[in-house]
Amino acid sequence: MALPEALFAASQAVVIHAGLTAETRASVTAERLAVLPDHGVVINTVRGGIVDQEALFAELRSGRLRAGLDVLEPDRLPGGHEARQWENCLFTAHNIARQWPGADAGTRLQPMHHVCLDNLQRFARGEPLRFTYDRARWLHST
Repeated sequence: MALPEALFAASQAVVIHAGLTAETRASVTAERLAVLPDHGVVINTVRGGIVDQEALFAELRSGRLRAGLDVLEPDRLPGGHEARQWENCLFTAHNIARQWPGADAGTRLQPMHHVCLDNLQRFARGEPLRFTYDRARWLHST
């Protein structure tokens, strides 16, 4: 067994910290994902192109693996994409510090800042929060 395959076979979690090069592009293959144990975890915070996304999504769809994905290839999922509903996958915003289209030009507030401020105001008024990360979600996350 080659070193990368042996690493996947011996790991419960794989955290990807590599630059995207010709050598690393699509190097996290279906074969490598298949040797991770059931409920294994894949974390990718660098470049979406390193992971064979269709292979990873097949594993996630089946419920066998879990993932924390800060990057995708292409970099955004369509609004109604099924992966947005999977409890075994947590998506984060890779470019959270970048100025987003639609941000307030004067204050540089981005859409997620508005959600945070809205939740703080809701909390102060004793109202239900929006977009919470409850225990059930936490237990299914990475």
